[in-house]
Amino acid sequence: MRRSEFAIDDKEDVGNFLAEMTFGFLGTIGEDGRPHVTPLNFVYHKGSIYFHGSKIGQKMEDLRHDRRVCFAVAKEYALIPSYFSDPTFACPATSYFKSAVVKGTAQVVDVKRKRSPPSWRSFSPREATLRSTPPTMPMRKD
Repeated sequence: MRRSEFAIDDKEDVGNFLAEMTFGFLGTIGEDGRPHVTPLNFVYHKGSIYFHGSKIGQKMEDLRHDRRVCFAVAKEYALIPSYFSDPTFACPATSYFKSAVVKGTAQVVDVKRKRSPPSWRSFSPREATLRSTPPTMPMRKD
């Protein structure tokens, strides 16, 4: 993280942020080594991130090849247009946001054999579920 003064290292703060979010971006690695990003719904429960989705497709093909993943969420609080500091130059534009990037490995969880998280009620339990258990949870708050 380039701006360490914005880092939040408290795991409880990171967990609370992840628990309030419902949508994020899963990064996987394809067999050809190229990255792939899938936008999806998720649930954060007891230190794990649960995804749901089809058992087929690019995401699952990538995970069969390499279980390493990256997951990102962000919440924008305010957009600050550049005209506040310069009426003609766009570079001063910015936004205030909080984000979390989680790196870990994914595994398929059979929801018929393992109980789904309680907050999973809004998703179909009949589809594949992925759980990413991160070794670290760095978070950026701007």
